[in-house]
Amino acid sequence: NENKNEVYRHLSGLSKALTEHITVWIEHVVSFCINGGYSVVGCTTSFQQSNSSLLILKNVKERSPHVMTMLGGANCDGAMAKSLLNLADSFESRIIDTIFSGESEVTLFERLNNYFTFRVRPERIVSTKNQVDINSIPNLIYDDYFEQLGLFLPKVDKSKLWLPYETSRGCWWGMKSHCTFCGISGSDIIYREKKPEVVIAQMSEIKKNYGTKRFFMVDDIMPKSYYKTLLQSLETLDFEIFYEQKSNISFKKMGLLKQAGIVRIQPGIESFSTPLLKLMKKGVSARSNVNLLRYARFYNIDVIWNLLYGFPNDSIEWYSSTIFLLPFVEHLPPPSGAYKLNIDRFSPYFEAPSEHGIRGIKPQYGYKYAFPSHSNIDQLAYHFDAEYFSESLTNEEIIDDLKNLVSHWVRSWQHDSRAELAISKGEDEFYTIRDTRKCSKNKFYDHITHEKALTLVNCPRGSDAEILKWAVKNKLVAYHEGKYIPIIIPDESASHLII
Repeated sequence: NENKNEVYRHLSGLSKALTEHITVWIEHVVSFCINGGYSVVGCTTSFQQSNSSLLILKNVKERSPHVMTMLGGANCDGAMAKSLLNLADSFESRIIDTIFSGESEVTLFERLNNYFTFRVRPERIVSTKNQVDINSIPNLIYDDYFEQLGLFLPKVDKSKLWLPYETSRGCWWGMKSHCTFCGISGSDIIYREKKPEVVIAQMSEIKKNYGTKRFFMVDDIMPKSYYKTLLQSLETLDFEIFYEQKSNISFKKMGLLKQAGIVRIQPGIESFSTPLLKLMKKGVSARSNVNLLRYARFYNIDVIWNLLYGFPNDSIEWYSSTIFLLPFVEHLPPPSGAYKLNIDRFSPYFEAPSEHGIRGIKPQYGYKYAFPSHSNIDQLAYHFDAEYFSESLTNEEIIDDLKNLVSHWVRSWQHDSRAELAISKGEDEFYTIRDTRKCSKNKFYDHITHEKALTLVNCPRGSDAEILKWAVKNKLVAYHEGKYIPIIIPDESASHLII
């Protein structure tokens, strides 16, 4: 109890200090807007930005009622827009004039033109159903961002900044098979991509104007056509790029990513259980996920990914088999952690709960502390809890074991002593293997024949049974879900082995 009281006192003091800082910060922001003579002030809100946006616009309206205030962003999609407007209207005076819901590049400028030309104020909620032609969107201008950066953080090395850029909208995989937990709304999932020549021209212009070559692609998934178009054009332009990916990337395609300057990816790995991946409708397998991590380490591409648990109708066996596999793959890039599934707005789990045995969907607990009691939190929230059958949620010991293994894996990669499982070509016709994983207790193998090396690296159908038996015994191949999965990584001298 004494420790709890100390924590409460600390949090109370922290809350008071934050409130004081926020008050001063809001004053600076609002004064900038008012003193700058702006006749329109808008905020964009996604995830946890609604209250801060409302607070800024409330203070703008109180000091300058004639200013038109606008709100947009992901938190204004669908029913969330009406609930945000109702929350804003619950104050003594109107603080939001217009909310833009959906893709608003066209409608925003139409409404602004009508306002400034004809003094026609836009409707309270402007909903856009039509998708924008993203090739027609003007290039990004970061002048204000860099001006503010120079004022507040003058010593920042601009060349190391990652600038957001967009090459596509929607999800080409989601249009075919919407992943069950994915919170992309039905209207936003329609896939469109920019022409390669537009991308090259705009990225080159941004690099020239601001001196940075790092681009954080905000796409939900990289266009698959770019493997045959854009990537080749990027090879000579010296960019460093982040992209979200589908996780079934071949060795050849991973090489194309590397040559194009894509140095960091976020593939939707989520699990090493093929049945669980099938339940998620990911369209990949445990083997393809392991292969992606092998290829990424070969090409030295950073990988950002998560292990998830707590799915409706899952089996604890899927997690037990993953626990058995993890020591075999400690030489591969680890996840950021093991996390419980969220039920997110717009996901199939949220939109069609009965199809997945889900009931009792309600906003996550913290929302009631974030919004006033009179708010329609059901329509403001994005993350939800629910009731459903899940063996992983009723077997805490298994999940604790999974989390502990993942934690050790993550920590091992935070130091220079990362494990290795690599095969190299010797001076003669033989290969050698270096294995420093904990499960193998530091082993070295030489005189590995070409046939054996080929089997270790690929585990192709029709492989020699004795070779596979020897490989599994020595933990050089994983036997997982009744299949042989290659886990070894060839170095440059042995990359020709990958088929």
